[in-house]
Amino acid sequence: MKYIVIFVLLITSLCFAGEDKKYQLQKTTYDTVIKAQQFLDKNQSKKAEKTLLSLASSKKLSKKLDKAYIEFYLGYYYTLQNNDNLAIKHFQNAVKNDVLPPRQITSAYINLTQLSLSNQAYANALRYVNKLIQTAKPIKPEYYTLKANILFSQKKYAKTIEVIKKAEKVANKKKIKWMKIEFYCYYLQKKYQDAIRVNKELIQREPYNKEYWIQLASLYAIDKHYDYSLSALDISRIANFKMNKNEWMRLIDLLRYEGLPFKAANIMSEKINDKTLKMDEKDLNMVGDLYYESKEFDKAILFYQKAAKIHANKKIFFKIAKIEINRHSYKEAINYTKKALNGSEEQIGEKELLLGRAYYAIHMNKLAKRAFQSASMYKKTKKRALQWLKYIKNEGV
Repeated sequence: MKYIVIFVLLITSLCFAGEDKKYQLQKTTYDTVIKAQQFLDKNQSKKAEKTLLSLASSKKLSKKLDKAYIEFYLGYYYTLQNNDNLAIKHFQNAVKNDVLPPRQITSAYINLTQLSLSNQAYANALRYVNKLIQTAKPIKPEYYTLKANILFSQKKYAKTIEVIKKAEKVANKKKIKWMKIEFYCYYLQKKYQDAIRVNKELIQREPYNKEYWIQLASLYAIDKHYDYSLSALDISRIANFKMNKNEWMRLIDLLRYEGLPFKAANIMSEKINDKTLKMDEKDLNMVGDLYYESKEFDKAILFYQKAAKIHANKKIFFKIAKIEINRHSYKEAINYTKKALNGSEEQIGEKELLLGRAYYAIHMNKLAKRAFQSASMYKKTKKRALQWLKYIKNEGV
């Protein structure tokens, strides 16, 4: 089916060319193309190839025009066969003498550009697309966007923007996909103000696109406009957006980075409740951390306890213990510190020190001394533990 479509187009071109004597072909050329088409209809691609190559090397072709046409068709044939090198060779031969009708020259340069681009031969692709723009009448905006893609691949972002603007001028409008290219070019050049401007235009076109709002917030944060960033991330604005876990986590991380852990914690808690985020140990622990940073200790403990029920994590137990001792819930602090110490090899000195403080607060002085003595065995807590032991001794306890 692929062959049929292409060769129907080619035969149509032949008929069209016959309308102008300047581009009228020899009967031999026309008959050869028809014969090649018949072979392709029967899936006899090798015979089609042989037929075209035979005429291409024959002395029967007396006119440069006919030779160029056969080369043009061979270029199409090898494109269909995914033989890019031969396709490029024959398309180059087709345009060499500049004798083809304008429509075929345009088609040849489009193919040369796309084949070079797909093979990452960007310099060649740029050369061909420039020839396309020079020779094509009328110039279509797609030719400029094709050039923009090449320049973008070469990381020539400023030039890419220039060419996109030419496409917009020819089209007399802006397309979303062109605006996105422009946005990324500004972003990659760290021209954040320009990137923000284009991002706002995208939002005007597609106001419910979650990606644009998150991008805008991130750009404001990068550009140190944190108030604007938070406005862009107003929850009432994006509440109805359907975002996956990674997108919600990007939002939560941004709020945390900007010093708003309480807002981040509330969002994360809500997303756990509506099952957007999983109720696993990691996420529950993170909500606890966010509430802890917000000094919302009751809520922090609630989420730490939920996380600990899923997995008896000693780090989480110790977090709870630290909150409990600060709330003067000394028995709870002792209970969770013991759980944190059970089989643990991390922060033993800190845990023993906290345990000693809790015992001392409820007048269990022998156990307090024992905990401080254990804490004094560790480099990081030795000085503080010895101070506690000295204080207890001076108190005459």
